[in-house]
Amino acid sequence: MSPSRVAYVELAVPDLERSVDHAIGILGLREVERIGGSVYLTCNERHHELVLTASDAPSLAAVALEVADAHELDGLTDALSDAGLAPETHDVPGVAEARRFVAPGGLTVHLVRGMAADEPARFASPAPTPRKFGHATLTSDVPDELEAVLTGPLGFRLSDTVPGVLSWYRCSADHHGIAIAPAPVSGLHHYAFELDGWASMQAFADHLTLNDVLLIWGPGRHGPGRNLFAYHLDPAGGVVEVLADLQRIESEETYVPRTWPMTPQTLNQWGPPPPEDFLEHAMPCRPSVPAG
Repeated sequence: MSPSRVAYVELAVPDLERSVDHAIGILGLREVERIGGSVYLTCNERHHELVLTASDAPSLAAVALEVADAHELDGLTDALSDAGLAPETHDVPGVAEARRFVAPGGLTVHLVRGMAADEPARFASPAPTPRKFGHATLTSDVPDELEAVLTGPLGFRLSDTVPGVLSWYRCSADHHGIAIAPAPVSGLHHYAFELDGWASMQAFADHLTLNDVLLIWGPGRHGPGRNLFAYHLDPAGGVVEVLADLQRIESEETYVPRTWPMTPQTLNQWGPPPPEDFLEHAMPCRPSVPAG
C-alpha cells in the first residue's frame, strides 16, 4: 500500500502576491481560491497543484501525498501510527479528507484523498501550462530516518541512487515523486512541474526570457529519471524545475534500481554540471504547528 502520487507542495512565502504572480504569469497556473492567507492554484482539472501561504520567511510548509480511497488512507494512517508518527485529522480545501503528520527532520506531510477535479481542463494562460505537479526534492539532516519512513509505512520504492548524494523514490509509475539529498538543514531543494515535451520546454524557456527571468541550470537531461530539465528561481528564492520525458517504470517485478557514480554526466547527460551554489537555495521546513 502506498500513495498514488505526490499531489502538491505548500510553500510559505514572504511576498504572497509576488509569488502568486509568478505562479500564474511564469509557471502558467491559475488561481482557484483564497482562504485566509493561503492561495490554491492549479494547472489542470484538480483543485490545486500548489499552495502558497503568507509568512514572514520562506519555508516548506508541507508536502502532500494523495491516496486512492478511504481504505488506503486508513491503512497508511495505521502504518504510520504503528511507526510512532500518529497522523491527525487536518482540513485541506478541495479534498474530501486529509491527515497530517511530521516526518523525521521536521517535514510536515499531508495525506489527502478525494481531491476535487472539476476545474477547467483548459484555460487562458500567459505561459505554457504544465500537465501536473511533478515531484519534490527534499534536503534532510536525517536522511536515513526519512528514507525509512518513506520506504516503510508509506510504501515508496527506490528508483535510483547516487550514494551519499541523492536518492529518488516513486509511489507510481513515474520514476520519482520524492528525492532526498543529505544536507545540514531539512527542507525543500526544488519543486517541479511536468510539461508536455521538448517543444513546451523551448516555449517555457523563451517565456522566461521575455519576462527577464534567467535559467540557473539547463536545459539538459538527467541520468536518473532520463528527463529533460530546466531550473529557475521563484520570487521567494525557491528552485523550480520544469521537466518533460520522465522515465516510467511500468514493471515493479523486473525493475532494478541503479547506483550511479557522482559525475557531471550523471547529473546532466548533455554535459554542463549545476552551478556551485545550486544546493544552497533550499527552503527550510517550517516549524510544525498543532493539527487542526
